[in-house]
Amino acid sequence: MNHNFQVVLNIDTGMNRLGLGFHEKKTPNLIEKIFNLHLKGYLNILFIMSHLSCSEDSGSLNNIDQLNKFNIIKSKFKKIPASFSNTGGILLGKKYHFNITRPGIGIYGCNPNGNLDENFKNVVELEADILQIRDIKKNEYVGYGGDFKSKKKMKLATIGIGYADGYNRLLQNKGLVKISDFLIPLVGRVSMD
Repeated sequence: MNHNFQVVLNIDTGMNRLGLGFHEKKTPNLIEKIFNLHLKGYLNILFIMSHLSCSEDSGSLNNIDQLNKFNIIKSKFKKIPASFSNTGGILLGKKYHFNITRPGIGIYGCNPNGNLDENFKNVVELEADILQIRDIKKNEYVGYGGDFKSKKKMKLATIGIGYADGYNRLLQNKGLVKISDFLIPLVGRVSMD
């Protein structure tokens, strides 16, 4: 009886998140059983995978340790495609790539290791309209709680976006907005709208 269930075999080589634990006592026997089910046609292993835990740090010894563990598993599944690299793993080099890479944060234009020399570009922008522009005097408060007090006469623009739209409240008095080619500091608390 050939059921041919399609599976992805996830081996945890050090992330301790998902998959069969590399050092668990039952794992070698379980892997052998899964492989035999694959050979008999009960399972179709689409690919084997693992996930790097420290790939954003190219000097981390964990990367080498996990790669060595993954190569041991890969040697048992020679003809089955393998997937090992997240975005940081892709940047570690070809020996981490195998057949399938899984860029995560990289598809959003973010470089996990913070290296600005890499060719990453923002892939999304959050836009909002300016609802009102006003002039305020020195020592005036802005927004809920009066968390911002003007140190001089200034121009204030209110934009139509807030935490109800996903703009993080933690950016109060910290965030920047871009108007034309100018970066403008966000002042006051992030409101709902």
